[in-house]
Amino acid sequence: MRERFIDTHCRYTEVYEPEHIYTFTGDCKVTGIPYSVSVKGSELFEMRQTGSMMMLKSLCAGDREFLMTGTSPLGWDKLFGGAEL
Repeated sequence: MRERFIDTHCRYTEVYEPEHIYTFTGDCKVTGIPYSVSVKGSELFEMRQTGSMMMLKSLCAGDREFLMTGTSPLGWDKLFGGAEL
C-alpha cells in the first residue's frame, strides 16, 4: 500500500467532546501553506479498518485529497486552474 500524507506529514490533535474528532494539519505540498482537516473518530476507524479513504464520508473530495497526497484545495486550484476533483 502506498504511503498517505495523513500518516507521513501530518500532526494531529484529538478532542472527545462533544464528538470524538481528530484534526490533521500539514503544509500543502504545492503552496506550503498549513491546511487542516477534521475527521470524525468513527470514520477514521473505518478508514483504518478498510484502507479506503472513501470511509471518510463527511469530508469533501478536496479534504480527502489533502489527506492522501498533501495537495490542499488551494494547491489543486493552483495546479489545475479550478478543475474539480
